[in-house]
Amino acid sequence: MMTRFPLILLALISVSVLHAADRPLVALNFNETTEEGHFPNKGTLGGEGKLDALKLPKPEIVPGVTGERNDRALELAGEQMSTQTQYPKHSRVTLEVPEDLKPMSHWSLSMWFTAAEREQWQHVLFGWGVQAKGRPSSGMIVTLNPDAKGQPQFRVDVEGESFYSAPFEKSYGDAWMFVAMVFKEGELTIYTADRDKDIKPLYRPKQFETKAFTNIPAALYLGSADAPYSNLANQKGKIDNVLFYDRALTQEDISKLHQIGRRPLLP
Repeated sequence: MMTRFPLILLALISVSVLHAADRPLVALNFNETTEEGHFPNKGTLGGEGKLDALKLPKPEIVPGVTGERNDRALELAGEQMSTQTQYPKHSRVTLEVPEDLKPMSHWSLSMWFTAAEREQWQHVLFGWGVQAKGRPSSGMIVTLNPDAKGQPQFRVDVEGESFYSAPFEKSYGDAWMFVAMVFKEGELTIYTADRDKDIKPLYRPKQFETKAFTNIPAALYLGSADAPYSNLANQKGKIDNVLFYDRALTQEDISKLHQIGRRPLLP
């Protein structure tokens, strides 16, 4: 017992240092709900993540990435969306966003997820959208996309500018994967890892012409895009421990988040 105590204490200290110094805007881990059944956002943005579905089942609450009894995640059934469809469908979590957010030239996103096997359609993991002249449009979107050989890659859109990452190793089905994306004045770096491997960057950073996320949206979506006719599919798989920062995380920060996700500790 005496030998384990310092290790546990060190882990708790590393968590408090990472999050007390600069908490994220959004921190959703789905481990608890409000009286209304929503998920409290423990980030500085506040608010509650609400289960939202139209013509599809709502996301299910399932065991989280650590597998511990009190660790929960969301599982989404997924379904293709088409520009030919007149009746949109979605199954997602929605978090309302205040309108007074400033443009972000630095931001970071991390999450754990699983994915269906070699699906043809791009699955939306994360999106922020804004209503513009009555038409929904995405200011930022992250999707999981199969390349020509069926290997997964990320598609990241910022202010309408798209980027497709290099393919990466991924076990389909129930295997959890960690991803972190860091945007610094137009430079995007993507890091990935599974439960048992250290994080590593994918290929080389992408240079966006867009230097900041200025199209601050009305709502943040997990598992679906805001636009109903976007030729994108709802996420088919699980999502856990979604964190969004209004700063650029260091690789050391990201390594700590990866380690936290492998233990039954809250972000």
